[in-house]
Amino acid sequence: MSVDYRRRQAEMTKTDEERERDRLNEALDRYDAGTETEKLVEQVDGAEQKAITMPEDDAELMARIRPEPKTALDHYLGPLRKAVYLKQTTGVEDLLIKGKKYKLKLTKREKELIEPSVWLKSNTQRGSVKKVTPFLRSLRRMNIHRAIAHCHFNTKAIARDMEKLLYRGIDEAKAMGIPEKGMYIEQIWSGKEPKAKAVQPFLKDIKGRGRMGIMKRKEHHVQVILKTPVTKSRIAKEKEAKMINKKPWIPVTNKPIYDKSGAYYTW
Repeated sequence: MSVDYRRRQAEMTKTDEERERDRLNEALDRYDAGTETEKLVEQVDGAEQKAITMPEDDAELMARIRPEPKTALDHYLGPLRKAVYLKQTTGVEDLLIKGKKYKLKLTKREKELIEPSVWLKSNTQRGSVKKVTPFLRSLRRMNIHRAIAHCHFNTKAIARDMEKLLYRGIDEAKAMGIPEKGMYIEQIWSGKEPKAKAVQPFLKDIKGRGRMGIMKRKEHHVQVILKTPVTKSRIAKEKEAKMINKKPWIPVTNKPIYDKSGAYYTW
């Protein structure tokens, strides 16, 4: 009996599953991992695709984890409202699109958020809010350069720190693309910080009946909001429009007279 006859007999007795398994084994024997890898590399090189070795090289990944920062207009206004707002800021009252006129009305809060501004916060400083507040009130509505000069020649200790804080505000405005010319202090205030125990040596707080405590320092921080002439001009226009639309004052109101006493005398 020949070998070929025995092989044919063995194949006839195999099931379909066994035949499929043998076919897959033969295909795996013919597969060369090195050759297949070289083919894939050639395909990538042929498509002129850059191999990504670092996360910074993947533009799609970086766009997801580090998206580009949005401006205030993109964040708070949609495409149509943004187009109408840009038209109105150039002097046009409404926008004409496909025969329709659009006019934008923003709330006071939206106007404050959209207009360019710089927010600053100082580090924790020693001192009480009660002593700092009168000096901070003198800087309100003041031009930033004039406020810096005012802090430079003031004898209070808080003035030195405020001068540095305002200089930092100018640097941040330049980084954001806001011109420093005409910038002024819109709001400035101070807030309390949690009282912390004094470091060594401790300051003893002697009390009565043999008791003793530890003095705690008073600390505060200062926050500033800087605005541009855009806000100042908008406030001036709103004030002027309010005065124009105000009704004239009349000493005697034009109302009908009613006899509230009735048909009888009250004396």
